[in-house]
Amino acid sequence: TIMSHGHHIGGKAGMAWDQDKAKKGVEDVHRNLHEAHGLVCGSGGSPSEENVRKAHAMYQSLPATFQISWHLAGFDAAQEQVVADELRDTLNAHATKLGLAEVPRSFNGNEKTV
Repeated sequence: TIMSHGHHIGGKAGMAWDQDKAKKGVEDVHRNLHEAHGLVCGSGGSPSEENVRKAHAMYQSLPATFQISWHLAGFDAAQEQVVADELRDTLNAHATKLGLAEVPRSFNGNEKTV
């Protein structure tokens, strides 16, 4: 249930609360994130151009500016952010070589400084 800018998936956002629908929305985001991650991060650092392009499109369909209520579907928010960040970094490492735009960070997670 992706709503207008500023709201989040799995949130109440002024609508009738439907936990099953919210949970399904979170599960859909999780599935898409992990599918895209597998296309480019599961290839030992050498994904095919086709997989980079497919994962790039999938990543761009993720809700980059929304908070995700991962807990509704039993997922750990910190772990999902790690997966999203690894995917973003891998995509950006290959994007410019293919003429693709770099992608921003998804899910509004706080950047961690080392």
